[in-house]
Amino acid sequence: MNTIWFFNVFLLLATSFMINSCQKYPSSEKPRQIILISIDTCRADHLSCYGYSQETTPHIDALAQKAILFNNAITPVPLTLPAHSSMMTGTIPNQHGVHDNMDYQLGSSNITLAEILGKKGYKTAAIVSSFVLDHKFGLDQGFESYNDQFEQQHTYLEISERRGEEVTRLANQWLDANQQEEFFFFLHYYDPHADYRPPEPYATKFKDHLYAGEIAYTDHCIGGVIDKLKQLGIYDSALVIIVGDHGEGLGEHGENFHSYFVYQSTTRVPLIVKPPNSKKGQNINRLVGLIDIVPTVLGYAGIPVSQQLPGEDLRQYQETDKSPSESRYLICESLYPTKYGCNPLLALVGEPWKYIYASKEEIYNLEKDADETINLADQENKRARFMQSILLQKLDELAPMEQTDNTITLDAQSRARLESLGYVSGHTVEGFDLDSQKPDPKEYINFHRLSHKYQIAMDTKHFDQAIKICTEMLKQYPERNESYYLRGYAASEGEQFNKAIADFGKFLQSEPDNFKTNYRMGLALMRVNRLTEAVTYFEKAVQAKPDDYMTHGNLALVLNQLGKYAPAEKHYREVLRLHPGDADAHANLAVALVMQDRRDEAVLHYKEALIIRPNDVQTCINLGKVLAQQKKLDQAFAYWNQALQLLPAQDQNHVTLRDLMAQQLAAAGKIDQAVNYWKEALKWAPNHYGIYYNLGLAYSRLDQQDQAIAHWEKALQMAETAGNHQFSEKIKMHLQNYQSKQPSKTQ
Repeated sequence: MNTIWFFNVFLLLATSFMINSCQKYPSSEKPRQIILISIDTCRADHLSCYGYSQETTPHIDALAQKAILFNNAITPVPLTLPAHSSMMTGTIPNQHGVHDNMDYQLGSSNITLAEILGKKGYKTAAIVSSFVLDHKFGLDQGFESYNDQFEQQHTYLEISERRGEEVTRLANQWLDANQQEEFFFFLHYYDPHADYRPPEPYATKFKDHLYAGEIAYTDHCIGGVIDKLKQLGIYDSALVIIVGDHGEGLGEHGENFHSYFVYQSTTRVPLIVKPPNSKKGQNINRLVGLIDIVPTVLGYAGIPVSQQLPGEDLRQYQETDKSPSESRYLICESLYPTKYGCNPLLALVGEPWKYIYASKEEIYNLEKDADETINLADQENKRARFMQSILLQKLDELAPMEQTDNTITLDAQSRARLESLGYVSGHTVEGFDLDSQKPDPKEYINFHRLSHKYQIAMDTKHFDQAIKICTEMLKQYPERNESYYLRGYAASEGEQFNKAIADFGKFLQSEPDNFKTNYRMGLALMRVNRLTEAVTYFEKAVQAKPDDYMTHGNLALVLNQLGKYAPAEKHYREVLRLHPGDADAHANLAVALVMQDRRDEAVLHYKEALIIRPNDVQTCINLGKVLAQQKKLDQAFAYWNQALQLLPAQDQNHVTLRDLMAQQLAAAGKIDQAVNYWKEALKWAPNHYGIYYNLGLAYSRLDQQDQAIAHWEKALQMAETAGNHQFSEKIKMHLQNYQSKQPSKTQ
């Protein structure tokens, strides 16, 4: 590290410490109740208290009348999980380590606001509204109660989301039960996130701008919580903070949604702080950010704030509208473009300027150009160099913490749920370094838009449309080889397997060891019964990702079908090592063992499968078959009868299984019992000529000549009606042979 630079940073930190330690704040009673309300995907300029042309937020507006409204609040990242991680830790993504909704979690090495308040005696609870903030991603740290299980899910694109009215109802129930407690209560409303489908009357009132209608609906829901606080008599004395986690592009700069760019449309958010027993409202123009929430809440709660936190205590603006004289700079980031092989985006905001560090740098005067339409990089080159140096210095200053637990390997279902929200999972986001060989993100915004359209088409099962979108992606961006994979995946999901195989093959020409494509290729080849080729690709996938149990399972399944039972056994055992509770692996391993004449071992694995999944009909049937082969008929029948009890009333397996049981009884010489099972089978299939034929055989063995002939004749009639001439000829021959051997009735 450069010695002079280190000394300057030391002076900067020391000065900051002295300023913070000497800062005078208005005295206020410590709040017994702290309520933090986050509105997902909320642009500040769409709240009426921030100047929106229609009244969208009457309840928030009323709260703002006795609150501090910050006009210039910034999120450090336009994505839900990393933004909330900053909100809860008071640190930027470079410190807390969460840069994306995909593949990241808030590591336990971070200290959250809930943890700090909980240790000081506050009861802590949260209600979140999207799978993005599911507890598995780490935001639940410090919360005694973290409600992420949704009673009713908003099902567009299979999104795991709940409506605001459910959040409010659950919140009010919790408030009723805990009104006497000191508490920190976090509420997360997700409704403004795409797609925009507000309920009535907001859908009609805002039919020309449904996004604004979603914000109006969310305000209505928040109003219900505010009313409850007032009803309980704790509103005035409570600290209430309302904030957005990030904004929404709405087509500005070519971005329809969020996550990609770092323009104000997605980084400027509302931030409103209602102090305890506040008497009047204020509008503050000072640059502030989500990282200020932690020091502000701790300040009001009388808890010392770590000097390592980069945020400000916003209590300093209570009862004053004067901003500190020193300049302030905040960092915004988006590593999302790195998923497409582009350089990352970093921005430094410092009133009134905003500098964007990219392949093609940008600088805007936000006072004169709030929409960031005029890039002044050429005219303001000196300022750009100055802001770039501050940006890089702050990144070094706010260095990452020592972390080993900030990434997560998602299961297939979790990844699909995040993808259904529009978050692309192509590649994990990369670091901050600019590479002159990589394109500027602005060049790939249309690729990003097409990727989002593709995801919507896939989630709504419009696979032909998804294929067309990929074809357009390849036309506009022929260098983006992943479009072949995406088109192949769409074709595969649409059961156009030969098309899928062709596209997967094109992708693998440039990335022959790609796990995901080799795996998908194996699945497609399975579906067209090219099993030997499927084995080759599954083996490549196993080499690329040895710990993926699903790949081992599918490889074993194909090997079983090819009669290669010993290799199949090996991979099923690997599945069970990686995923011990896998009932399918136990059951399929049992099949491989039976085919190797190792029935005792097979029985053990079938039984393990039933311990894990006791209501599995097919496993009960298969286990019964193996036990019957071992001459353990009583045990076999116990499992078969269990299967009969589990079968739905109209399931044709009632016929198949009773026929099997009858045949086993007949083979054991228990003809009378066999007849009863065949008769039962006919209740489910009265026109089953095979059952009638078997009954004829049984009656012949019981020397009931008339019954035998009658059932064979019935079977013959049904077989001929069904057009099964081969079977009818078999019955005729059997009937003739039987009748020729019977004594004449006249004798």
